Amino acid sequence: MKHHPRLVVLVPGYLAGKGSLYLLKRRLSQAGFRVKIAKLPLLNLGCMEEGSKLLAEQVAGWMQKYEYTACDLVGTSIGGLIALHAAKRLLPQGSIHTVVGVGTPFAGTWASMAGILASLGHSLAAWQMLPGSPFLRELHGDGPAKYIKTYSISAFEDPFAPPKACHLDGAEEIELEGFPRLIAHQFMVASQEIADAVEDVLVQADKAV
Repeated sequence: MKHHPRLVVLVPGYLAGKGSLYLLKRRLSQAGFRVKIAKLPLLNLGCMEEGSKLLAEQVAGWMQKYEYTACDLVGTSIGGLIALHAAKRLLPQGSIHTVVGVGTPFAGTWASMAGILASLGHSLAAWQMLPGSPFLRELHGDGPAKYIKTYSISAFEDPFAPPKACHLDGAEEIELEGFPRLIAHQFMVASQEIADAVEDVLVQADKAV
């Protein structure tokens, strides 16, 4: 493919760090994208607003350093929520062209109760992932940001963020299947199928420029 016109920033998910995205970064880089991985608070256990602030700071710095006028954000799991929050609430309008969620519970997921119990209630991000949480109501309350192209990629077998939980008003939704059950949520980010789907939507988003 031709050189992608925008910087692509990958955003890690719940209980995940930068290392979880190295394979996806390598595959997208080989396809011609300039890719950076955001460094967020340890394992994304804290409130998502904190991760969003750090993401916005890093994106602004990279865009200035590499002289990009716009950026695409690709978030896995709650990384997609953090990316959407930064795009809608913190970064200048027009600086984020596309937000892609991969296994992102944009509508919330009751599966986050497992994270609440495992952390003895201390994981703020897990509370924020519950359907109808104050965080989700604030994020979606003003409707889709029409100046941001949004995609939601989900897996039929994902027990943590099934397609229904990944619904996002205004987004193009892509449902895949054929992933290992029970571990589909963790497996998605390392799969070639997801890398291909992300590449396809980023190229497709170019046509909407």
